[in-house]
Amino acid sequence: MLICLAHSCMKTRLLFACCLFPAIVVAAPPLVAVDVGHGERDTGATSARGRSEFAFNRDFAGRLASTLRQRELGVREVNFDGRIESLYARPQAANGSDFFISIHHDSIGEAWLLPYSDLMTLLLALFIALFAISQTDQKKITELSQAFSSAFNMGGPSMFDKMGPNVGRRAESPADDDKGNSAYLAENKKLEEIQKKMEDYIQQNGMSDHLSTQLTEEGLMIRIKERALFPSGSAQLVAQSQSIIPVVAGLLASVPERVVVSGHTDNMPISSSQFPSNWELSSTRAMNFMKALLASNSGLNPARFSAIGYSEYRPIADNKTDAGRAQNRRVEIFVARNYRFNPDEKNKSKQTSESDTGADGMPVAGTTGNTPSTNGSAGSGMQTTTY
Repeated sequence: MLICLAHSCMKTRLLFACCLFPAIVVAAPPLVAVDVGHGERDTGATSARGRSEFAFNRDFAGRLASTLRQRELGVREVNFDGRIESLYARPQAANGSDFFISIHHDSIGEAWLLPYSDLMTLLLALFIALFAISQTDQKKITELSQAFSSAFNMGGPSMFDKMGPNVGRRAESPADDDKGNSAYLAENKKLEEIQKKMEDYIQQNGMSDHLSTQLTEEGLMIRIKERALFPSGSAQLVAQSQSIIPVVAGLLASVPERVVVSGHTDNMPISSSQFPSNWELSSTRAMNFMKALLASNSGLNPARFSAIGYSEYRPIADNKTDAGRAQNRRVEIFVARNYRFNPDEKNKSKQTSESDTGADGMPVAGTTGNTPSTNGSAGSGMQTTTY
């Protein structure tokens, strides 16, 4: 590896670069070959101070070599006596070194050399850091990865394993050494506990007309009717929602599964400057509710959440009646399962087929889940927003 350095009052900057080295643990210190530009015959240009380029380079190379040795790096001196004339002979003299640094300078103003020398010194530090990283053992890398995963995911699933929105992701299978469907059973027990807590909250607060839950093979669904969250034709959360949001957020914080917040409307058209159609209204409601959930509980990992607007195309009741339309105007919070139960294969988990889940991971029409079928238009124009 070749690095050329220009010199100008770089004692402080060399120390700055080298102070990075002790923080990096390497198997063995790298060997750095330091070459002095020009020589006794070709001394190079003469600076404004009356010194030859070779003399200037040799002084600087000596300081560099001394600093590197202080930092316990191996140093090989090349052309310090000025007798190597050929440029091709210099790398040969440095053969076996990890780095080859050739020192040169030009007779130019001090103001230009200062930033240039800073740049070259930092470049040296970068290459030595890269070299050190390449020598770090795998155990340290694994520990570092685990530390970052824990720090950035607040105890949830690793961001290195499941980054970004899960588009059409299949349900995971337990490992081969997993005993039967234990992973599924443990997850199902947790979802049942959340459902029970939600049902208890509904009963204790007399909110059965506003909230409901449903546990299916695809996951846990929590439905909240429009009037508990939004005024008619608006996406602004009402005061009553502030008592519901912390409860739902607290329950969701206890599970690592994906959460999809979806907005739904009836088939009555809307046309305003803010909401030209029910697509905008449903997606904005889903987004606002999801943001409120995340804001109410710092334990929620935003990477697990996505918001979707379905407009009028996933009804759960007949839109021909007022009562039916009231049921269709809703927000749903769907907690997707990671595992599936397979009664036929003891040690394997049933994988979800591509037709079982939509782009958002939620059950679609015609599957084993209890999500109501659509009128045939749901597959087109779905608005999806990921937070």
